[in-house]
Amino acid sequence: MLELPQQIRDWIGKVVVIDEAEVAVDQSQIENFCSAVEDGNPVYWEEGISPPGMLSAYNRPHPWTPSRGDKPVNRPLELHFRVKDLLELPRGVVAEQVYEFGVPVRVGDRLRAEQSLREVSELKTNKLGTGRNWTIDVTYKNQRDEVVGIESVSFFGYQRNVT
Repeated sequence: MLELPQQIRDWIGKVVVIDEAEVAVDQSQIENFCSAVEDGNPVYWEEGISPPGMLSAYNRPHPWTPSRGDKPVNRPLELHFRVKDLLELPRGVVAEQVYEFGVPVRVGDRLRAEQSLREVSELKTNKLGTGRNWTIDVTYKNQRDEVVGIESVSFFGYQRNVT
């Protein structure tokens, strides 16, 4: 597909997917994470502040909840899969991931993840195949609408070259 579909062009620079956390930030989640990575920082253990490495964990949906039942949920980084499908690029790899952090995530916070498409490249060919690069920004906000972090993920979606 040489030309970008109109829907993709319409998405650039706009929030396309919003995920509301199903759970509030909880001290036991923080302690489980810190225990697993052997991080003894007292800010995490005693002050109810979440480690930055947990930022995206709070927006991972449960496979099932009583309130949602069997209704489908968004996949993590849902926008990536929508872009990949519209561009008809069956394979994708993460090329780069960058984080910026805002106000601390605290026990009791409920996070919202807003996914927006920043850019999509022209077609290119490399050792993996022929495809496009794109970058998705996920802006995480707490219930006070404060930015707690921005996760920028750059992908290369492609089709393998047949030789």
